[in-house]
Amino acid sequence: MNRICLSKLPEAVAHMPDTDHRGWKGSANSSPSASRLSFFLSLVIGWCFAFGCLSERTVASFAQSSTSVRIIKIDGSVSEGDLLELSDQSVRIKTASGDQTLPASEIGAVTWNKQLTYKPTGTALLATVDGSHLLFESLKGKGNEWTILSSSWKLASPLSPKQLVYAQLKQLDPSLEGAWRETLAENISSDGLILTRPNGELTRVGGTILEVRDAQVAFEFDDQKLEMSIEKILGMTWFQPAQPRIVPAIEVRTADGSVWNSTRIVLKSVELEVETPSKVLASIPLDKLVEIRFGTANVRWVSTSEKLGAAVDEWGNWRFASPSAPNAFSPRFVRAATSAGTDASNQDLHFPLPGSYTFRAPEGISRLEARVERSQQGDFRAELQIEVRQDSEVVFTGTLSPEQTYVDVKAAVQPEKRITLTVKSRSPSQTGTEVQWKQPRLLR
Repeated sequence: MNRICLSKLPEAVAHMPDTDHRGWKGSANSSPSASRLSFFLSLVIGWCFAFGCLSERTVASFAQSSTSVRIIKIDGSVSEGDLLELSDQSVRIKTASGDQTLPASEIGAVTWNKQLTYKPTGTALLATVDGSHLLFESLKGKGNEWTILSSSWKLASPLSPKQLVYAQLKQLDPSLEGAWRETLAENISSDGLILTRPNGELTRVGGTILEVRDAQVAFEFDDQKLEMSIEKILGMTWFQPAQPRIVPAIEVRTADGSVWNSTRIVLKSVELEVETPSKVLASIPLDKLVEIRFGTANVRWVSTSEKLGAAVDEWGNWRFASPSAPNAFSPRFVRAATSAGTDASNQDLHFPLPGSYTFRAPEGISRLEARVERSQQGDFRAELQIEVRQDSEVVFTGTLSPEQTYVDVKAAVQPEKRITLTVKSRSPSQTGTEVQWKQPRLLR
């Protein structure tokens, strides 16, 4: 099967000198002298010895750099040592005072004490139904078998379309990030291709993704089979009949920027085997690991939860001149201003105007936490009412006075309930009402 190469992989070619492998002839005139033979044998033995020492040093250097770890516990304390065992249940390290075993429930994160020289080569990203975000360098597949390749990890088996949500095939222009998220949040009933119009707007074409090969995407649209160059496509989406249910999991982060939401991890020699809730299996070399966040098994981000609706309020004499204007001012997730990352942990819920955002609470959570913070734009500040509702019940209410910059929100919530985050104001002009819910999260 052919593959789409989205970036060129670096190649290393080792050149060995040519060697004359002809044997010696057994005649008196052609036999080498004992001294020459001794010199030749000494040279070979010396070369082998040097190669052996170099190999041992290389292995030792790799082992040392790949197993020296730093464990940050939930209580804030830190342990450092050489990694001996690692799984989703516990981590064992060798310290100056002896071996130490820590249960996963006490660990916030494990980081590697090494200087990374690897630079990401993939600009394409694949999102799975369990919330994993995998950067890749090439994609190929058709039907029920899809494969992505990366120099930081290796899939153990092909992927099924039932495991896939979308593929972002090109680097996003920052101006398109909001439109990209809005397009992905749309309710769909088929696969689709996401394209960029000549005017710069995004559009989604519904159909069936058939195959990816030879830098072409085979796509069925209105009972016709079409082929489109990969260069014209910004992304692909796979239809899932049921809304993906992302469960809290351990985040495994690799050198290329990939994030694996894993429910099972186990150290095998110089590789880490990972398994996600949707049964995506992969192996990751230790020297490609950056961080393992055990603490994320106890947290979910509102940005990854099932969106049920978003609306902007109209108050008093305030009216929108255009019917499409409310959509532009509805609450939406944006990248946190203080972060360069685009993953779920770096998303703020932006309210340009008073309104509401509704989502379904995922499994296994018991409370919502966030900080509602004012925008720095403008001098006038309106008084705002902050509210969290679970179905029709108000579970949190607070006031953000004109003198306040922020208010912290903590509310007890239940799984599978409709949760609505609301910002209200009585300001007739609706000025001074812009706020952001900073990294809203759901905890066990």
